[in-house]
Amino acid sequence: MSSVAGSVLVISGTYILLWGKSKEEEQNSKKDTQEDEECMNNFEANPNADSKQRLNGEQGLSELQVKQLAITVTRS
Repeated sequence: MSSVAGSVLVISGTYILLWGKSKEEEQNSKKDTQEDEECMNNFEANPNADSKQRLNGEQGLSELQVKQLAITVTRS
């Protein structure tokens, strides 16, 4: 009898764990999509903003440029 109860407990725990992970992945996916859209909207509104910052002494890729590059690579 206790082995049946233990099995039910393990199976229930596994189900709850997998359900929680799927919900977490769903939320992360929505958040990433919103960030990507915001990034593209910012770029479309002011495409030269990063170039102006670089002229003021910043080096390397900005966070916006990295996200745009990632979006471009992902879509290719």
